Amino acid sequence: MTLPLVSVAVPAYNHAPFLPDCLASIRDQTYPCLELVIVYDGSTDNTLAIAKRFAVDHARRFEHIAIL
Repeated sequence: MTLPLVSVAVPAYNHAPFLPDCLASIRDQTYPCLELVIVYDGSTDNTLAIAKRFAVDHARRFEHIAIL
C-alpha cells in the first residue's frame, strides 16, 4: 500500500533564529512521505540561506522541498 503524501508548510518570514529547530523537528518525524514547503516571503534576515542549506542537506528525506 502506498502512503499518501503529506505536505508541511512552514511560514518563516524573518524567523531565522527559530527555523533550524522547526525544520529539524519536521525532518525527524517518522512518517516517510513528506513534502516540505518553506515560505520565506522576502525575509530580510538569513531565513532564505537557512532554508536553502536545509534543502540541500536533507533533500533525500523529503519527496519534495519548495522554498517560496
